[in-house]
Amino acid sequence: MARYALLLKASANRVYGESAFALARAELAALAPTHGVAVRAVERTMIGGVDYLALVADPAFDDAQVRVVSNLSSLHGLFEIEDDERFRPVAITPLRVLDEDLVTIQRYAGKTNEAFTHLLVNLALAAGAGTMGRLLAGERLRLLDPACGRGSSLNRAALYGMDACGIEIDRRDVDAYRVFLTTWLKDKRLKHSMEQSRLRKGRSVPAHRFTVSYGLGKDAGAPRVVDVVHDDTTRARTHFAARSMDLLVCDLPYGVQHGSRPDASALDRGPERLLEASLPVWWDLLRPGAAAALAWNRHVLSRARLCALAEAAGFSVGTPDAGDLVHRVDRAITRDVLVVARPE
Repeated sequence: MARYALLLKASANRVYGESAFALARAELAALAPTHGVAVRAVERTMIGGVDYLALVADPAFDDAQVRVVSNLSSLHGLFEIEDDERFRPVAITPLRVLDEDLVTIQRYAGKTNEAFTHLLVNLALAAGAGTMGRLLAGERLRLLDPACGRGSSLNRAALYGMDACGIEIDRRDVDAYRVFLTTWLKDKRLKHSMEQSRLRKGRSVPAHRFTVSYGLGKDAGAPRVVDVVHDDTTRARTHFAARSMDLLVCDLPYGVQHGSRPDASALDRGPERLLEASLPVWWDLLRPGAAAALAWNRHVLSRARLCALAEAAGFSVGTPDAGDLVHRVDRAITRDVLVVARPE
């Protein structure tokens, strides 16, 4: 048995406020089973005037388990609490194949915080059939964000070494992300290439696509890929093959500053119509056993209704209500997360 203290990043407290520790606890509970991390008595504790997330592990973490804990989205430092109450730092080894400023350097109105994006990716990895273990073992995975905006989730996927696929209906966001990504790769002196294409057949408005391939070094295997399509998410099967994605993450339109467009002729203020049309398409793109993490605003769609829509599309829904994942963003937005899976 061993006692540990997790120091969270200051940015987590700034973004989530009092919810930061509940979110970290929920994320740890999701990730723990992936490598047999046995934890109990997880609670927020004040030590020396500083807030920590304290826990008891039985047995003590081994190297593989430390590696899992190292990838918690809000973790800044990990300490083992010795019998005399002194802290012994535990070296953390978060998975990163690129420089971390890829996920922190972007700044624009409406950007999903990078820590929350990281949380969504981790929840989808943990819920998939062996997906987190496959990632940590070095297997090449594919992530899809079917409403990717300016690519926050795609950047997180790239940082983890995944191939990243995105769909976005706003051409300005797609263009802005293309410029950001290619500029970042140039600044980092990473060898890369880009292909652009346009699809007109059967469309009143053409779809646009850019695909960036980049290398991680001569010993890192085949180049990684970021593949982004400017199109309606309901047409995703036009661009990506069935059963080709290992996980899906999406921060759904909040119905406040954003609009969701389920078809080319309509603009809907909430995500319900978008989801009704899109969830069956997203289910088709996921491999059997793959999971999806969906974030949304509870003020515009109830959890019960979202669960019903997901089940109607063929997804299996886990715990009916994961209260630790609910947190306030502002007066108009109370954000929640639903994790669903395509049955094997």
